[in-house]
Amino acid sequence: MRFGVKELRSLLIESFDLEELHSLCFDLDINFDSLAGSTIDSKARELIAYCQRHLRLSDLLAACRQHGLQLAADVRKLLDAARVTALRKIEMQLIQEQL
Repeated sequence: MRFGVKELRSLLIESFDLEELHSLCFDLDINFDSLAGSTIDSKARELIAYCQRHLRLSDLLAACRQHGLQLAADVRKLLDAARVTALRKIEMQLIQEQL
């Protein structure tokens, strides 16, 4: 099974309530109230989207682990992919600066 953002969203919804998700955002220094929506589903979706836009998926997954969420090997693959994406973006920025 391929693990992606849909599965991560499901995992967040199943593992956290709104208050716990609020604490997770606090630990990540992400303004919970700035995330669109009012349900656990919408907040989880927007938290993941925020982390994707700001290259912080690895931070999100690490915070989930700190909150006691057991992450399967597939989730660790997502974490590795997020790191590679972040490194590629940094690499592209450095190349553009040299041009």
